Amino acid sequence: MKQSEFDFATRVFAAKKMEGKLFTHIALFQIGDKSRSIIVNKDYYTVRNGEVFMVNSGEMQPTGDTLLSIVTDCHCVGKYHPEKTYKRKRKEYTYSEFCKLNKF
Repeated sequence: MKQSEFDFATRVFAAKKMEGKLFTHIALFQIGDKSRSIIVNKDYYTVRNGEVFMVNSGEMQPTGDTLLSIVTDCHCVGKYHPEKTYKRKRKEYTYSEFCKLNKF
């Protein structure tokens, strides 16, 4: 089996296992130097027909992400339910608030 055939077979297998599941991705961003702010984003993703979609407020948008990026960067939280509204969550903290919350 050639490498390209192996890669394709692996993607097909992964897509079948990931199909219809709901994934979350949480990212932290620091903005500024002296008056630092910490922004926390929580996004939702699902896989349909082997393609990765971002889910936000009842809409699905193709992301162009690979299945591998979903496996390595996201956490599976259950099954995707199209009738539910999954909304992107965003919180902003000052640096000192973030440190207190996380007991730094």
